[in-house]
Amino acid sequence: MIRTKSKAFGSLGFFWGLAVTGMLVEPSPARLHSAETLEVADFDVELIAIGSLPGTARDFSGFTGKYEEGTPCDQIGGFSAIEYTGRANRYWILADRGPADGAASFHCRLHEVVLDVNRQTRNIAIELQSTTPLFSAENRPLLGSIPRPTNDRSRPEEALDPEGMRLLPDGNFAISEEYGPAIDLFSLRGVRQRTLGLPTWMQLTREPDLEKAEQGAMPNRGLEGLTLTSDRSSLVAAMQGPLVQDSFSDGKKRYARYTRLVQVPIERQAPVKQWLYPLADLSSGVSEILMVDKDRYLVLERDGEVRSDAKYKAIYLIDARGATDVADRDKLDPRILPPDIHAVRKLGEIDLLDSRFDIPKRFSLEKPEGLAWGENLPDGRRTLIVCFDNDFMSDQDSLFLAFALKASSKP
Repeated sequence: MIRTKSKAFGSLGFFWGLAVTGMLVEPSPARLHSAETLEVADFDVELIAIGSLPGTARDFSGFTGKYEEGTPCDQIGGFSAIEYTGRANRYWILADRGPADGAASFHCRLHEVVLDVNRQTRNIAIELQSTTPLFSAENRPLLGSIPRPTNDRSRPEEALDPEGMRLLPDGNFAISEEYGPAIDLFSLRGVRQRTLGLPTWMQLTREPDLEKAEQGAMPNRGLEGLTLTSDRSSLVAAMQGPLVQDSFSDGKKRYARYTRLVQVPIERQAPVKQWLYPLADLSSGVSEILMVDKDRYLVLERDGEVRSDAKYKAIYLIDARGATDVADRDKLDPRILPPDIHAVRKLGEIDLLDSRFDIPKRFSLEKPEGLAWGENLPDGRRTLIVCFDNDFMSDQDSLFLAFALKASSKP
């Protein structure tokens, strides 16, 4: 079901040009990088435009009324992923599980939008084209709320926490979600076709007390980012945070130095590869992953802090060559890897908090969530779009950043 109408939103733009070359992360005890995982940045980047949607904007779902906590059922926001359609300046944007952190019976949906990046005005004009609600194979609405945890480790059939999204070679699309966690394949009409599951030891723990949990993905720390491999035969999904069995507890939360990247073939059910990704900080997590070429990816990593308390909102260039496949390791030491296991290498970063980007303070940089390539610029550089999640807060804009990026030749 796709509901379409032409409707334009006014957007606010601001610009400060910046070319970054060889931007390095300074080693420190808090940022658990080592010489093995950190190298010179492999690209130049320039912020070229900014745009936003007001938090009060409406979508084309046709839904009326309000959810349990008062948010209008057709309010647009909560952007967790973005994907280029391959046509002019059109993109798909995925909303997450809705307002109130999963407490509302939000009908999950995605939107097609036009993002008109104007390098002269430094503005991104945003125009909504359509809204597509998501349904199960039985044509039941997929909702962002989840029943109270039980001993049943399976995902409720009608529950979905969508976080990552990519278009597939057959014209349909894949969504990574956290309630399984799982990767679901959907038609462009928003109907789920089938699911690519994960091993049982990666399924969401149903133990509400993480001190007692023994294995599985932690709530809100499951599959977050999603991208295709360069040959388009497989999907690579990023766990936002470590598994229970890969982490340690401080009495309140669980932490680890590494989280997992999972490569899943589209035409088979079982994952064939897993790599370890070194987190910048024990408290940070991965929001997105985007393929650069056969071995390299961009990874969006952030902490959960806001304003002056925020320290980590960065896009890392990583290289998976030489990374050990840990698909057969269902448990890892949370602090130190054995000598026969190597994580992916971090080559450098784009620090979204760098003051030289001069992003207006009225925009919240709390939750960068999505990455997508856009049209190449006339000078040959690639356009990189970053979208932000406003948590469906009516007083907070949904922010979009457009970067011009030139990748160097592969070392």
